[in-house]
Amino acid sequence: MGRSTSTLAARLTTRSALDTSRAKTMGSPRNGRGRVFMNPPYGKTLGAWMRKAWEAAQNGAELVVCLVPVRSDTGWWHEFAARGEVTLLPGRLRFGEGVNPAPFPSAVVVFRNAQAVPKLAAQEVLSRG
Repeated sequence: MGRSTSTLAARLTTRSALDTSRAKTMGSPRNGRGRVFMNPPYGKTLGAWMRKAWEAAQNGAELVVCLVPVRSDTGWWHEFAARGEVTLLPGRLRFGEGVNPAPFPSAVVVFRNAQAVPKLAAQEVLSRG
């Protein structure tokens, strides 16, 4: 394949993963290239993580895929998530062996580097059959 993939699987705990300074330094694929998956901490630093994801896509990452809670009443959602391709996930996610689902709806937000991964027009996709 030849493509590098970086993973930001930040634990959903309240430990040091919530430190915004880590959000500033983590998240970029190696050498500013490749594809990134990000599952950020769902706390106060989420906006900093989304900023980092957006910036990574603008600065050379081929593709940045973010699993985030739907928080359309927040600034980070309108400033960053709305710039990406947003797919709302049906129902509530379940994590691991957990009995209860997440207490919020979730979405996948995709940021693309326009030079690296051009988005195909729907008509072009349909014509390829």
